[in-house]
Amino acid sequence: MLDAAGSVEAVLQTVEEFVESRSDVYWSGVPADLRRPLIDSEAGLQKWHHALVQAISRMSSPGSPMQELAVFSLRAAVRLHQLRLRHQERASDDDGGLQGAPLKGKLWRH
Repeated sequence: MLDAAGSVEAVLQTVEEFVESRSDVYWSGVPADLRRPLIDSEAGLQKWHHALVQAISRMSSPGSPMQELAVFSLRAAVRLHQLRLRHQERASDDDGGLQGAPLKGKLWRH
C-alpha cells in the first residue's frame, strides 16, 4: 500500500491503518512510549522512526514487532521522500527546469 500511495495524506493514512490493525499482543512487545502513535505529519513519522531505531539499539534482542515497525516506518519515510522529489521535479518542469537549478561554470566575461 505504501508503494501505491500517491500523496502525503495517503502515506499517513496507510501508516494509521497499519498502526490500528495491530493487536494489543503485538504492541506488548513495543516500549509503551512508542505504542500506537498518532502520526499526522512527515516530521512525526521521522521522529517515531528515529525513536524506534534508538529503542532497538538499546535492546539485546528486539522482537519481531519492533523490527517490523522500524522497517515499516523507514519505508513510509522513504515513500514521503519519493513523493517530495516527484513534486520538486514537476515544479522544475513547470518553470523550464530553472527552479533551484544550480549555476554551473563561469558567467560571461567581457
